[in-house]
Amino acid sequence: MILGGIGLSVVTWMIAFFKRRAAHCPLCKGTPLLNSGARPHSRAKRLFPFSHGVSATLSIIATQTFRCMYCGSDFDLLKTPSHLHGTKIDAATE
Repeated sequence: MILGGIGLSVVTWMIAFFKRRAAHCPLCKGTPLLNSGARPHSRAKRLFPFSHGVSATLSIIATQTFRCMYCGSDFDLLKTPSHLHGTKIDAATE
């Protein structure tokens, strides 16, 4: 059971790592969920014991928003993108 749990943890960590690595900021094209060693923006938020990437992930889970640690831009994942305003998709949700 213990070896199975360790194996499952390793597999889920690997999946999460590749998913975080594939996520890119729409503005600066950086990877805001994975620390690359680059200097974070002065407005980037960080919860103390965690890195900026883990803090962004926790922010997404808790509030569906995040601030890119490289460009400092705020993003709301629940907001309709501006290029979709006034389209059929936007009218159907109202």
